[in-house]
Amino acid sequence: MTRFGLFLRANGIKPAHLAREALISRSYIHRLRSGTVEPTRPMMLAIRDACSHLLARTVYLGEVFDLGDTVTLVTAAHGDRFAEEWYRGEITDACDLTGIVRWPEDGPEEEEDRFHDVTDEICLRVFESVRTVIAEAFVRIATEILTRERSR
Repeated sequence: MTRFGLFLRANGIKPAHLAREALISRSYIHRLRSGTVEPTRPMMLAIRDACSHLLARTVYLGEVFDLGDTVTLVTAAHGDRFAEEWYRGEITDACDLTGIVRWPEDGPEEEEDRFHDVTDEICLRVFESVRTVIAEAFVRIATEILTRERSR
């Protein structure tokens, strides 16, 4: 079964409900579940948005669809490289430099858009998960250093 089919099953989404919400045919949903067709990017977005509405939560493309050329296992080494590169520059560049998602060389624009969707989602979710910790650490450390410097 495809990732799409597994997602529907795991989340209790009935194909008929999804088809109605996404304004697509049930037969197309069936073909997607069985892997006999590949969705276009606009179709993927429509299905993702419909799933988000049905589940009343944000659903990410990578949850629903196999987004292609990625590593099979993200390791601690990838995470360390991401953190190091993020410190040195932009978070999106850091994700790209880990190599967990490969740039589609000479691929169609659709594949490039998928690459950006995946890496942007990774960066957003990482940032959302550490934002509060970073802000608290910044306040604590900056206060310590500034207090020390004022006493000199």
